[in-house]
Amino acid sequence: MFNNVVAGESYRGEHLGDQVVFMGALAPDIHRELHRLHTMGDMVAVELTIEGTVTGPFETPAGVIRPAGARLSIPTADFWYVENGKIKEFNCYVGLSVMLAQLGVQPDFTSAVVASRVDPLTAP
Repeated sequence: MFNNVVAGESYRGEHLGDQVVFMGALAPDIHRELHRLHTMGDMVAVELTIEGTVTGPFETPAGVIRPAGARLSIPTADFWYVENGKIKEFNCYVGLSVMLAQLGVQPDFTSAVVASRVDPLTAP
């Protein structure tokens, strides 16, 4: 099982490659630069960056961000859990806020402040 922990998504079986296909379409030169690797019993921890150049569209709930050649360098931590010599689980923690900033997506603090002013007990 592959878990994209930050995005709250899990993949297994025939869908294990879905995230690879998505990232490959976004940045065909995507690759992982490994910085540190540690083993602790049946667990392997990897500190890395995901590197690539955005040449494909990035779909969002608000619409598609057109590619502008942004360079990605996303800090990431992976944890691989091995059982009986096979990978049982892979948890990936991607620096999503860094990735979004590199794509030009900034947090909308104004909307969050306005929404926090609404009293949930009196709102329609």
